[in-house]
Amino acid sequence: MKTNVTLVKCLFLLCFFVSMRVAAQPDYAFKNPLLISGTALQAGAVYKYSDVKPGVDAIMTLGYISPDVTVVELDGTSGYPEAIQPTLNLPAWTNGYLEMDIQFVDAGTISAAVQSEIAVTCIDVDGIPDNDGLGNSIHEFDEINLGGGYADFATVGGELSVSQSETGLREPTSREWIIQVVILLQKR
Repeated sequence: MKTNVTLVKCLFLLCFFVSMRVAAQPDYAFKNPLLISGTALQAGAVYKYSDVKPGVDAIMTLGYISPDVTVVELDGTSGYPEAIQPTLNLPAWTNGYLEMDIQFVDAGTISAAVQSEIAVTCIDVDGIPDNDGLGNSIHEFDEINLGGGYADFATVGGELSVSQSETGLREPTSREWIIQVVILLQKR
């Protein structure tokens, strides 16, 4: 009987610690990017984010930047400290976007670190129906390349629509778009 109780206790502790390991996955924290090649805030610039989660670094490359779009700040401080929040300037009534490619690597190396799941949240995707009193609207959207992954989403209100293609997820406002931010997440 004593052996059975000890065995049950061991199995319980094993299940407890395994469940804690599974449930306690850390969120990503993108902080303090370090320019490792290219010209800062320009297409082709490569940045390293160290320890985005334990044992994992992220290498982010600025891809295509639309003409007339200026990347003012790679990681704005007005929102969530853990998020990547670029600040873009562009002339009024101009379409434009920025592409960002993010690769996850084992900390301190360039070896790909497979991520079983990557949570992405599109924040403040909105617009102004009559921005200037003349009927000119501003509308934004975020587009995420899922690399063949899946999406689980919920929207509130009628201004936001979500569409999913084979490779991505798009959250536009219901009218035309003026600003586009594209985040490319690739599982390697």
